[in-house]
Amino acid sequence: MVKKKNTKVILIKKFKLKNKNALIIGFGSIGRKHFSIIMSENSNFSLFIPAGFAHGFLCLSQNCTINYKCSNYRHKKSEKTLKWDDKLVNIKWPIKKPILSTKDKNGKSLSYFK
Repeated sequence: MVKKKNTKVILIKKFKLKNKNALIIGFGSIGRKHFSIIMSENSNFSLFIPAGFAHGFLCLSQNCTINYKCSNYRHKKSEKTLKWDDKLVNIKWPIKKPILSTKDKNGKSLSYFK
């Protein structure tokens, strides 16, 4: 199997609620420290995510649109999903019960990838 890594540039496009911080992004390379940043439609920057970095999103408003620009086409078999609330990663998400995609519900612990 050929693994394809993707670099990404993220731009926040649309939010329903004005004057609210709309998104927090926590990411870091597998097994390393993480950080988070809050972005909104008024943010005057995009965010570069290097290939091989884990990243996650939490919409803090009723509706948001996230645009990705990727260095390669999506290759589902190369994707890995880290459990959003993994104890080893210890991200302090500001929500206890988020609405998750099926993919995110089936995320693996960091120890699985080591």
